[in-house]
Amino acid sequence: MAAAAAIKESLWISKLLSDLHIDSGITTIQADSQSAIKLLKHPVFSMRSKHIDVIYHFARERVARKEVTFTYTKTDHMVADALTKPVPVTKFQFCRAAMGVTSCS
Repeated sequence: MAAAAAIKESLWISKLLSDLHIDSGITTIQADSQSAIKLLKHPVFSMRSKHIDVIYHFARERVARKEVTFTYTKTDHMVADALTKPVPVTKFQFCRAAMGVTSCS
């Protein structure tokens, strides 16, 4: 589950900032999967979700403790897409601008 990996990374960064005496507050992670967010925020067990891996429990626990929060972001507005997969020029330009990257020339 990608959410669990993101949670682990955010907790590590929060700990690092805490060691540097910088308050990072609650980390908000943006996701484009509404069903994954629902499963993390409101654990409902069904026939499909009853065999859940331990990593899901880790993620749910961190969300329940309010160490991290998840918000829904439309796929079209996922800025990190430019770093993870080929995207059309217009999407790349949007992502580049959203990251604050500017041209040198």
